[in-house]
Amino acid sequence: MPKRGAREGADEVVMLNFSGELTECAVSNIGFIKDGAFITPPMSAGILGGITRKLLLDGIAASAGVAGSERTILPGDIDSMQECFVMSTTKDVVPVGEIDGVAFTVGPHTVSARLKAAFAEAARRYALEHPELAAW
Repeated sequence: MPKRGAREGADEVVMLNFSGELTECAVSNIGFIKDGAFITPPMSAGILGGITRKLLLDGIAASAGVAGSERTILPGDIDSMQECFVMSTTKDVVPVGEIDGVAFTVGPHTVSARLKAAFAEAARRYALEHPELAAW
């Protein structure tokens, strides 16, 4: 796979661990959609346990009708993924259009868009349930 940097238009990097497994991005966790299911690298890959990632795995994905799981992902697996997204507290769920020439489906009718909407709804409900946080 060719590697692209900022000069070539890359917005983020995808990192590998010493075993050659995908781990995470520089400032976000990464997730994929394959056959309608949400897949993200496991904690055992050496990733940081992001809050957004955990919330999606712990129920937000299921509330959107999407099964979520952790699985080892190798660079060669990227070709079989239909969608990709990054997730973080500051970005929530953001679709990824391409990684090193592998294009992913993006748009309003994707599974990633459903996850983004479900995350926004969960955040809205949480804010309504915790008005004391509005002072922040």
